Amino acid sequence: IVQCPVDGCIKVKVRRDNWIKHMKNQVIVGNDNKPVSQGSLQFKTASKVKQNHTLLLISGSFSLDNLPDPILVEEHVKDKNQDISSMFIKIHPPTASPETEETPSVMRHEEPPQLPDPGVQMVGRISPVLPSGGFQLSQAKKRKSRGAKKRRTEKFIKKYNIKTVKCQVCGYPSNFKNNKTCRECQAPLEGESITAVYLDTKRAEGRANSDPIQLGLVKYCYSAGAGAGTLISKLQLNIWTDQKIDDWASRNCHKIKKRNGKMYQNGKHIPHMTQLQATVELENFLQGSEYLIAHGDVDFQTIRALLNKTEESPSYERVQKIDSQAFYKSVMWRDHRITKYGMKTIVQYFGDEATKAAYKTGAHGALCD
Repeated sequence: IVQCPVDGCIKVKVRRDNWIKHMKNQVIVGNDNKPVSQGSLQFKTASKVKQNHTLLLISGSFSLDNLPDPILVEEHVKDKNQDISSMFIKIHPPTASPETEETPSVMRHEEPPQLPDPGVQMVGRISPVLPSGGFQLSQAKKRKSRGAKKRRTEKFIKKYNIKTVKCQVCGYPSNFKNNKTCRECQAPLEGESITAVYLDTKRAEGRANSDPIQLGLVKYCYSAGAGAGTLISKLQLNIWTDQKIDDWASRNCHKIKKRNGKMYQNGKHIPHMTQLQATVELENFLQGSEYLIAHGDVDFQTIRALLNKTEESPSYERVQKIDSQAFYKSVMWRDHRITKYGMKTIVQYFGDEATKAAYKTGAHGALCD
C-alpha cells in the first residue's frame, strides 16, 4: 500500500499497481500528452487537487512515463511455504471422558479463542469465529468489470420491467428515473435538455473557403432551470493542408507553421491529421447535438469548403447553425453603447482572469477561442 504525496488528494492510500493509473487521471495533460504549464488555461481552470498533482511532475521534471516514487505505507510479503495450519489457529477443546470427568468444584478453565498472529500475512477475509473456536478464510470477491456491471444492470431492468430514461447526449439507455445525471457521460437528465457545440477555425489563408488548419470544438449540455451548462467534451484538430499558410497570420495570430512534414504552434510540435480524418472526427463529435455555434458565419463557410473536398457529414447538415455575432452585437450596444463585438472585446468585458491571460498570450489556438 502506498500513499499519494500530494496534499488534499482523496486517494490517500492506493495499491502500488494502481499508482500509475491514479496519477494519469489526476495530472492535467495537453494535446502532446505532457503536463501543461502553470500559466496555461487548462491549468488555471482545473481543480486545486489536479493542479497540485501537475505541479508535482513539473517541479521534479517528471513525466507520465517517469513518475515519482510514492510513499510506502505498508508492505505485504507472501510466504509460499505457509499452509493453512500455520496461518490460522483453531482451538479444539478436548472432550472429557467419563472416567476423568471433573466435578464442578474443580472445573477446567477454558482459554478464549486466540486471534491469528498479526505478523503473519493473511490472504482473503476473516469470517466470524467458528463454533469450534477458530477462524475460517473466505476468498476475496473479484471486482466486476465495467461491461459486466452494464450487463447486470440491463438484466435487472429487464427482469423487473423497470422504466428507464435515455440520455439525449450520449444515448445511454439504462438511466433510472431518479438519476439526476447520466450514468455514462454525467450529463443532466432532469427536464428537457439541449446540447450545443461551440466551433472556431484557424485558416491557412484569410479567405473564408480556405483550408482549415485547426478546429476547436467544445460540447455543452444545458438542462432546463439548471443555469450554467455542463461541459461534456472538448477537442482540437490540427489539419495538414497543401495550401501555404499565410505568413502574417502565422506570425501575429495563431503562430502555426509547417516544416519538413510536421506542424508547429508557438515553436512546439503538434500532432496533425489529414483532411479526411478531420471530417470523420467532426462528424463523431457533432452526433447528438442540436446546435452548432460559431462567432461569425465565416467559420461555417470554412467547414463547408472542407466537406466539399472530403465527404459529407450528416450531423453537420442536420445541426442548427447559429452565428453568435448577432447576439453580442445587440448586447454590446444595448448595455455598453459599443459597436465592437469581436472576440477581443468579448474577452475584455465578459472573460475571467484565466481567459484573459490565455487570450493575451497571442499564441492561443482554436480550442481557446
